[in-house]
Amino acid sequence: MTALPGLLGTLFDLLLVVFGFGAIIFVHELGHFITARWAGIRVLAFAVGFGPAAVSFRKGFGLQRGSSDERYRQLLADAQSEASETQEHARAQLAGPVSPTEYRLNWLPLGGYVKMLGQEDGNPAATSDAADSYQNCPVPKRLVVISGGVIMNVILAFVLFIGVFMAGLRVEPAIVGSVDPTGPAAKATPIDNDTNPAGLNAGLLPGDVIVGFNNDTPRRMLDVVTGTLLAKKGQPVTLVVERDGFDEPLTFEAMPEDDTFTNMPSLGIAAPLSNVIEPRLARTPGTADGLARVGLDGIQPGAVLVEAAGQAITRATELPAIINSRAGAPIELKFEQPDGSTAVRTITPEPDYQTADTDPAPDVVVPMQHLLGLVPVMAVSPPTDPANPTRGYTLGLRAGDVFQRLGSVEYPSIEAGIAEVKRNRGSDISAVVVRTTEAGTEHVELELSVLSNGTIGFAVTDSAATSTLLAEPPEMLLTMKNEPYDSPARDVLQRPGARIVTVNDAPVASYADIRRELRAATADAFTAGEGASVELLMSLPYDDDATEVRTWNIDADAVQQLHTLGWNWRGVALFAPEQMLEKASNPLDAIVLGVEETHLMMTQVYLTLRRLIEGSVRVESLSGPVGIAHIGTSIADRGPAWLVFFMAMLSVNLAVINFLPLPIVDGGQFLMLLYEWAAGKPLPIRVQEVLTMIGLIGIVSIFLLVTFNDISRLLG
Repeated sequence: MTALPGLLGTLFDLLLVVFGFGAIIFVHELGHFITARWAGIRVLAFAVGFGPAAVSFRKGFGLQRGSSDERYRQLLADAQSEASETQEHARAQLAGPVSPTEYRLNWLPLGGYVKMLGQEDGNPAATSDAADSYQNCPVPKRLVVISGGVIMNVILAFVLFIGVFMAGLRVEPAIVGSVDPTGPAAKATPIDNDTNPAGLNAGLLPGDVIVGFNNDTPRRMLDVVTGTLLAKKGQPVTLVVERDGFDEPLTFEAMPEDDTFTNMPSLGIAAPLSNVIEPRLARTPGTADGLARVGLDGIQPGAVLVEAAGQAITRATELPAIINSRAGAPIELKFEQPDGSTAVRTITPEPDYQTADTDPAPDVVVPMQHLLGLVPVMAVSPPTDPANPTRGYTLGLRAGDVFQRLGSVEYPSIEAGIAEVKRNRGSDISAVVVRTTEAGTEHVELELSVLSNGTIGFAVTDSAATSTLLAEPPEMLLTMKNEPYDSPARDVLQRPGARIVTVNDAPVASYADIRRELRAATADAFTAGEGASVELLMSLPYDDDATEVRTWNIDADAVQQLHTLGWNWRGVALFAPEQMLEKASNPLDAIVLGVEETHLMMTQVYLTLRRLIEGSVRVESLSGPVGIAHIGTSIADRGPAWLVFFMAMLSVNLAVINFLPLPIVDGGQFLMLLYEWAAGKPLPIRVQEVLTMIGLIGIVSIFLLVTFNDISRLLG
């Protein structure tokens, strides 16, 4: 039951997003309704939601369950019969006591629609000769009616943005918190000008304040990220930064690269993290256990980190530099708890390893951790919920088991083991695990059934922390840039299951030990920029008593890679992002910010579409209703101001997309009206029907595509 509050909170956030999205569509339709009434067009229905009417209101009938359409039509028929007049004359006679417009609340309260006499987006042939029909309204007025929804969405966004900046929005500042050492920002080239000093080193640094991006002034990190996404493909972006120690801003150029995991253009920078443990974690089940796993047992969400290794701390993004300066040695962290107490915890950083891609497909990344090609063996991790272990544990697996064989693969790596399990989906797979108990080490044979989705049901880890066992690296080993990686380990690994006992006579018991001793053995070669030879004592597979000595010749490039590896601490991710309050100083300032933000959002939507056509923005990055709901629930958790900001963004998006020159949406209808105005007659009905069908097929196709993208991202 501990997860119930979090689940209820997510459901509440989802309801807020759904209600907000429906309200945006409602406002869009309200724009059509208001302008249609202004233009003198007969409105048959103004509906909130879709499906059958739950309740309706019509002047003359009042409020009633369901729709009053049938009752109105019967009344109209009776009036026409009694007076022997035309239907239009009868309707005119009824117009005083009974309104032709029905206001509906439908059972599915999402969005809404306006039904005008003689106008149906999906049926161009549904015309009318009545004087107050859509067709008989002058074209200039119809242009206003068609534009009414878009105009209302822009006005709504403008008003919402004003409200957001009056209240204040907590945003991540445009400050570099961390830099990917292999990313574009680390390789950014200084531009020689009057402000850049000679000999300035390449690359942005943590702490740089970004004050210029492609001739614009970013107000927050989101502007930098969005600008990078929408930058023209194949062209560098210009960044102007303020840096401590320099009197004038510095100018750099960087070429965005597709991020390995998102496949979207990135500079390889992240916003700074504050020195506060994310307070929202207090609402997340399992937070206490998660904090304990990174050495912060008893530290509360909202605690403030004030010291690390005796140094004052203002940002969590200062920790990696301190950790690496101490070569991964244990570090004392001092916290001020929300209850006013002080707590000190000692953390032990973990060594970094290299990351490779084991899938040759350029758009698919299957990452694998390794050390110069040395890969640990797949093992079983403790269940995520010890009180309710999943089926893998009930089938006989135990935490700490190391796979000697899984199916046909001996001593599998995590990647090879997962692939073997997936190959046996829906059937049984045999396994042999090495299990350490109080009585010693034993080999346990198991028969494991694989579910149809290609899983057994257990948490996966590897043997790196407890053993020096070697798995066989995959046949295809690539760098994260999708370039072939010639594994140095192939020179020493002849068969999986071998174990490294010593490195240059120094005993090793884990991969961290191997890394440490390899660095020690190659330190002189690293300084000289040369390769090195290292002597390994290795036990043979299946027989720890049988050993042999092998000489490992490590080339200069591999030595360099080994010595550029640092240390990390997973607890850094638990700190809240650094934020600043973006707030208008007065109502006039809020209006100015509202105008700027609305214009910026509209420009970004058009740029997104342009970059989509050019190919620099991928179709896979687009989101549909499922993705919008998922993103919206995450944003709603950041507070009411961010939810309103998100709704304003959606309103702008709806306005722009609706006004694209495509059949069936408002923009396509607008173009048809312009043709009718210029030619003096509408497009032939047959042409309108064909265009409408093309537009409908296009809209449905895009909807299916973005929904597929959304579900793929959620499942992935």
